[in-house]
Amino acid sequence: MGYKCEKCGGSGNIAAFRGVAGGTCFKCNGTGVQAKKTAQPNKNYACIYNGQTLFAKKAKSEAQALRLAIQHWRIHSDKPAFVNVRGEQDITVQILDY
Repeated sequence: MGYKCEKCGGSGNIAAFRGVAGGTCFKCNGTGVQAKKTAQPNKNYACIYNGQTLFAKKAKSEAQALRLAIQHWRIHSDKPAFVNVRGEQDITVQILDY
């Protein structure tokens, strides 16, 4: 099983590179199919602790960002920044648009 090549759009050729190997896509070797699905880029998430945004974390999903935020709190819960955080229920994340 393969995935549509993201570089050539599944055509196997890139018109702008006709002068190089006849425009054959090097990523898929002209097949239009790539073996692996391209990884999703990380997004920036604001980590909100009891209503106060304290940090930003990069993650692939909101669930992963929340796990990272909770892990950060567990490690540093004794620090002054977390004085108002009573538990995991006080921690949320929100995607940053930029």
